[in-house]
Formats: sequence, C-alpha cells, structure tokens
Amino acid sequence: MREDTTDAIIGGAVDNEISGADAERKKRRSISGVYTTGEAAAVAKVSQQTIIRWIDAGLLKGYRVPGSSHRRIVREVLEQFLRNNNMTIDPGCADTGDDYVI
Repeated sequence: MREDTTDAIIGGAVDNEISGADAERKKRRSISGVYTTGEAAAVAKVSQQTIIRWIDAGLLKGYRVPGSSHRRIVREVLEQFLRNNNMTIDPGCADTGDDYVI
C-alpha cells in the first residue's frame, strides 16, 4: 500500500511540473514567435508527425535548425496556414496580441 501512495504522490508532482513547463513554453512561444513542431501540433490540434509531413510536402512553410533535423515554424505562418485551410486555432496557444516586457 505504501508503494501506491508513493506512486500517487510522485505522479502528482510530475503532473504539476509538466503543467508548469507547459505554461512556460506557452509564454516563450508568445515571446519568440517561433514554434517547434510539437508546439505547432498543439496549436493545430494535430500530431507532430502531421506537422512534419506538411512541411516536407511543402504545404506548410517551415525551416530546419542549422546543424540538426529539428524544424521550426513562424507563428504567423502557422496561423495563416490554419486560417487558409479552415482549421481552428487553439485559443490557449494562439497569439493574443499582448506585448511582453522582459
């Protein structure tokens, strides 16, 4: 029974850390204006692999990070792509127009 309690506590702590990390990523996205494929997938409500396929097929404009296989998508480009294809934008991820001061 003790192991179950420990797992539940650890699981809760991990969930809280992930939630905090998600909030930090959302804030960073708004500031940088560039999405990773995973972040773009969350905004578009599709899988990360779908974003990669769209980029590779030339449907979505993105770029590779120099020296790696990682891709990035400019926020405005993704949002325009979603509008052009009548897809909804996750309001929790989309640009709010707010300015951030660092």
